[in-house]
Amino acid sequence: MDIPDLDDAVRLDCDVLVIGGGTAGTMAALTAAENGANVLLLEKAHVRHSAPSRWGWTESTMP
Repeated sequence: MDIPDLDDAVRLDCDVLVIGGGTAGTMAALTAAENGANVLLLEKAHVRHSAPSRWGWTESTMP
């Protein structure tokens, strides 16, 4: 695994940070987003290999 250089860091602000895009994490992120929160969902796997993609969600279809 390549560790990015700290000079490449980007600040991301959110109301809710969900770590893990499995079933529980995805549902938590979706519920928070549906209730108006600005949500950031972190997943270690590529989006095509995570729970949301198994449900038909992609980067373009997620809220």
